[in-house]
Amino acid sequence: RAARTGFATGRVVWFGGAEDWWHDWLFYLENEHTLISMWRGHALHPFDRMDRGVYLCCVLCFSLFMSAYVQANHPMAENFWIYGAWVTFASGLIVAYDYLLKFLATSPCMHPGGACYESCWLCRDCCLDCGKQGLYVCAAGSMGFLIAGIVIASTADDVNAGAFFGTWIVMRVLSYFGELGPLAYYFYTNREKQRPYWLDGQKGGPYPFGPGVPDALYLHESRVDGDARKW
Repeated sequence: RAARTGFATGRVVWFGGAEDWWHDWLFYLENEHTLISMWRGHALHPFDRMDRGVYLCCVLCFSLFMSAYVQANHPMAENFWIYGAWVTFASGLIVAYDYLLKFLATSPCMHPGGACYESCWLCRDCCLDCGKQGLYVCAAGSMGFLIAGIVIASTADDVNAGAFFGTWIVMRVLSYFGELGPLAYYFYTNREKQRPYWLDGQKGGPYPFGPGVPDALYLHESRVDGDARKW
C-alpha cells in the first residue's frame, strides 16, 4: 500500500533522504521518463506496462505525423534554420502530448491517497479506470495522426524515406532529452514540498507509513512482478 500510494501521489524520496538525492533521481527517471520507464518502470506504479505500451504507440503515431508535416512543409534543404525551429517546436509538442497521456493513464486523484479517493465514493468505486479509458480513446485518435502522416508523406513532393525517418529520429531524440528538464523541475519541487515527511519523519500524503516504508530491498525485489506475498 505504501508503494502504490507513493507512486500515485508523486512521492520522490524513496532511499537517500538528505544525503543521497542521486539515487532517488535515478529511481524517479526509471518510472517517469518515456523511454526508460518502458524497461525499468516499477510493477506497482499505477502506469502499468500494458498502458505504457499503448502510450508509446500513441506518442510514436503523433511523432510520425509531426515529422511528415515538418519535412513536407519546411524541409531542411529549403532553409536549415526554419527547419530546425520547426523540429524543436514539434519536439516540444511531443513532450506535451506525452504528459497529457501520462495524466490520463494514471488518474492520480482517484488512486489511494489521491485528492478524490477518500472524499468521493463515485471516483473510488466507479471511475478509477476512466483515465485508462481516456488513454485508449487517445490511442484511437492517434491512429488518425498516423494515417494523416502517411498521407502527407506519400503525397508531398519533397518527402523521401531517408529525410522522413531522419526527421523523425531527430524529433524523438530531442523529445527524450527535452523531458529531462521538466522531470528535474518536478523532482526538485516535489522533493522540497515533501521535506517534512522525508526529513522530519512525518506520516501522511505520499508517505502514509513514514519515509522508511517501503524499504529499499522491497522496492528492488518487487520491481518486476510486484509480488508482495513473499514478504
